[in-house]
Amino acid sequence: MAGKGCVLTTVDFPAYTVRSLGGRYFLVAGGGGQAKTGVLNAIEIFEIKKQSKHVEAKRVVRYETHTQAIMNGAVFLNGRRHVLAAGLDEHCQLYTIKHKVVTPKHNGTQQNDDGEIAVRKRKSTLVHSEAFIHADKQTTFEVEPSDKIQTDFHPDSAFQKVVRFSRDGDIMATGGADGNLRVWKYPDLTKLYQCQAHQGEIEDLDISPNGKMIVSLSNKYACVWKTKKCEKHSDLNWTQKTSAAYKFRNCQYGLVEGKKDSFNLYTTHIPITRDKKPAPCYITLWDSSKMIAKKTVNAGNEAISTIAISDDGTYLGVGMITGSVAVYIAFSLQRLYYVKEAHNIFVTDVTFLPITNENRAVIGDKEFALVSISADQQVKIHQLTQSEGYSIFTVLVLFIIVLYGLFMLAAHLEIVL
Repeated sequence: MAGKGCVLTTVDFPAYTVRSLGGRYFLVAGGGGQAKTGVLNAIEIFEIKKQSKHVEAKRVVRYETHTQAIMNGAVFLNGRRHVLAAGLDEHCQLYTIKHKVVTPKHNGTQQNDDGEIAVRKRKSTLVHSEAFIHADKQTTFEVEPSDKIQTDFHPDSAFQKVVRFSRDGDIMATGGADGNLRVWKYPDLTKLYQCQAHQGEIEDLDISPNGKMIVSLSNKYACVWKTKKCEKHSDLNWTQKTSAAYKFRNCQYGLVEGKKDSFNLYTTHIPITRDKKPAPCYITLWDSSKMIAKKTVNAGNEAISTIAISDDGTYLGVGMITGSVAVYIAFSLQRLYYVKEAHNIFVTDVTFLPITNENRAVIGDKEFALVSISADQQVKIHQLTQSEGYSIFTVLVLFIIVLYGLFMLAAHLEIVL
C-alpha cells in the first residue's frame, strides 16, 4: 500500500542521497566507496510510473562514479538542465544533468528529436535500461561531470559533509570535517570567503530562501551567518528544559505559504548519548527574523537522521536511525504520518516530489509524496490521501469552527473570556 511506504524500486548499492529532478523524476546516489568489494558507486535516475493500483520507479539512466561514492549532494535547476553538486570525500564534484527525448537505435546509436545522431562512447559510464533500448521513443538524461574542487582540508580526515545551493543558484555553501564554512560563486566556483564557523565538524547547513543568511550546525552549537561576508548574525539558543544533554542534528529553511521572503527555520535535536531508555528527540520551529524558538515538539525517542521540507513549505519529512519515517505539518509541527521501521536500517535521506497536475496523473490525489532511501538499498514512497488525514485547509477550518463555538458558548453562559 502506497500510503504505508510502498517500495518504488531497489538499487544495488548503499544509497546516501536522493533529490527530486522535477516532475516524475528523481535521482539516487551512493555506493560502496573505495573498498574493493565489488559494490557499485553510481548515480541512478528514475521515473515514477503508475502500475495498476500502485506506483513504481523505473530506472532511466545509471552513471557510474568509479571508485568514489557520493555521500551528500544538492541539486538546482539551471535553465533547462539540472546541476548536481556531489560530495566525494574531501571534494565537491559538479555534474550537469540534461533532460532529452531520443529515439533508440538497435545499432548502438541514439537519435535526438531534431534528427541528430549521438554515438555512444565506448568507455562511457552511462548505462540505459533494457526497456529504454527497445522503446520507440524515450525520455533520458545526459549526465556529464564538470568542475571539481576541494572543499575540506582537515589534516587527518578531510571530508565534505554537506553542500547547499541558494535558490537562485548564484552561490554554493559547503561544510565538513575541518569546521570551516566556505561559500563559492557559481558557476565559476570562485571562493567568496571561508571562516572557522565551528571548532568541530559541520553537521549540516542551509541557505535562506532569500539568500541573505546561512545557518550552520556543529554538535551543541548553531550559528546564523550573513551570506555576503563571514560575519555572524546570531547564535541559535535552544533552551528546552531537559535532563539529558542534546546536540543539533539537522537544519533547513522552509517557505511560509510559498513566499520567498517569508520563511521559517527548522532544527532537530538529539541526545548526545543514547541510554537504555532513550531520551526523546525534538523538532524546533524558529522565527527566522528574530532567531527565537516559536515552537518545539517531542518527536519520540527514535533518533532523527535526516529531514526535508516540501518546496512550498507545507510539510516536514523526517527519517530516523531506526528506519522509521514521519511527516509533519510544518507550521504547526503536528504529525500527520508515521511508519515504524519503514526501512531495515537507518534512513540516509528523504526528499519531497512536487505535487503537480502532471504528477497527480501518476501518484493520484495525495497530500504529499515523500521518497526515502536507506543503506538497505530500498527506495520507498510515502503518501497520504485526504481521506486518510487532514489537509491544511481542513485543520484551519476546524480550528476556526472550534474557536467560534467557544465564543458562542461563552456568550450563551454570559462568561467573559
